Amino acid sequence: MKTTGPPGVRGALLRSAAIDLIGPTVAYYALRGAGLSTVVATLLAALLPLGNAALVFARRRQVDQLACLAVVVLGVLVLATVLGGGERLALAKDGLITGIAGLYALGTLTARRPLYFTVARPFGQEPDEDWDASWEADPVFRHQIRTINTVWGTGLSLDGIVKVLLAYTLPADAVPAVAGIQYVVVLGGLVLFTVRYVRRGDRRRYAAAGSR
Repeated sequence: MKTTGPPGVRGALLRSAAIDLIGPTVAYYALRGAGLSTVVATLLAALLPLGNAALVFARRRQVDQLACLAVVVLGVLVLATVLGGGERLALAKDGLITGIAGLYALGTLTARRPLYFTVARPFGQEPDEDWDASWEADPVFRHQIRTINTVWGTGLSLDGIVKVLLAYTLPADAVPAVAGIQYVVVLGGLVLFTVRYVRRGDRRRYAAAGSR
């Protein structure tokens, strides 16, 4: 039985947070300080996470479902902004991407394997074949994966809704900073849940195996 939250997943999430959150936020305020408009600064800052997604693809030679989804949504938002959506739509892009990603994760619960299984497997310490075998043979493993997927999907969906509301109610230049703080809180909470949930499940599984 393989653990559903390997250290590699947590490390990857933290690296992603640093690149996809800190980088764009710093870039946004630097570009605004240089005199660029809110729309231009927001869209240019979004190039950093897109570059990270491309780098990940080049290293692993695997298509990242979330990255592809983000690129598609961002492309649509850029087009809508250019056609007259304005700065508020540009500021709401992170919330829209996060919310759609969360809904997509929840939607994959009806698929053969949910999104979390696909996202976590490349970072695992075990070969992909072991993950596949555990999924096919171990109902506890499948339940853990689906539970984590459900929690992340729900959390990201709610996070996206709040971010969109903030983008349309807060002063424009306050949105990236507030959204960044929210990102840290939500991501930290989801990672903490995943770690504790997996450890608790592992303890129960090992205890059950030892009593046989």
